[in-house]
Amino acid sequence: MDSAVAELIDFSRKLRGVSGKMHSQLQQYMRASAEKERRNISREFAKTAGIPPKLADLRTRVFERGRGKKAAVKLWVGYNSVAYKHIGQPVRAPGGLKVGTQYIRGGFVGKHGHIYKRVGKARLPIKRLEVYLAAPISAMEKAARRLNADISAKAQQLAGGSS
Repeated sequence: MDSAVAELIDFSRKLRGVSGKMHSQLQQYMRASAEKERRNISREFAKTAGIPPKLADLRTRVFERGRGKKAAVKLWVGYNSVAYKHIGQPVRAPGGLKVGTQYIRGGFVGKHGHIYKRVGKARLPIKRLEVYLAAPISAMEKAARRLNADISAKAQQLAGGSS
């Protein structure tokens, strides 16, 4: 993963042959390519984590930095846990709850729609349950390689087309 990200970040050396108006074209292309990869990652992230696509879209973002030769694009994916109430409507099932496709034994709906589970036999230590998201590392690596290849090819095309 580190090598793919390093390649993606280090494409600025390839941009030295490109100047002027072509930088803005390349920056526009970078932005569009990064947004396309964000959608691909979001789709795969929703499938692997078992969360709704709308929630996965909220957890992926594209950030832009710099202008001209120092232009860079950064893809961000949020892997922090998600409350079960965002996954789907809880339905009572024998011995617990069912949220989306997941069954939670001994779970109950508490305040503000959050899903809780008792920790011991007593009434009160309760624990709020959350879905821990797995990182689709392979999707991130593929996206970084594709993005690097696309942007490098476009930079070479613009540099070659200006000569």
